[in-house]
Amino acid sequence: WLVAPPVVLSTVRGCRLKAPTECGPNPRLLLFALGNPNSSAPDEPPVPASIRRAGAKTVAEYKAGRTVAFQSGCLACHRIASSGNKGPGPNLTHVGTHLTTGEIERALKRPRAPMPSFRNLPPRKFRELVRFLALLR
Repeated sequence: WLVAPPVVLSTVRGCRLKAPTECGPNPRLLLFALGNPNSSAPDEPPVPASIRRAGAKTVAEYKAGRTVAFQSGCLACHRIASSGNKGPGPNLTHVGTHLTTGEIERALKRPRAPMPSFRNLPPRKFRELVRFLALLR
């Protein structure tokens, strides 16, 4: 794992990060969260002016997808505007101008290593993530 501060790692099913050998042979999930774990408002990328001008529906789609991206750990390896890390993944600030919706879907389902696949996200969350990335222009 390549993780830069201020990343907070937490696990599910009682696995403690201070003693990874206590996780057992099959830990189920490792979650990444950027920002202060004691903060009520995470450091999510702000809503760009172009999205705000597009109207309430687009702002809602952007925010829903931004939350999925944030909760899925995208910002541990990618940068969006001033949020996230500078690598090892590419900057996603304008990914919607470079890739079509179909190309974004394919990249999320069949990524190149070391990026994980997102094909197992619940369908609604996957659609929200794809829409969010497509809106990044």
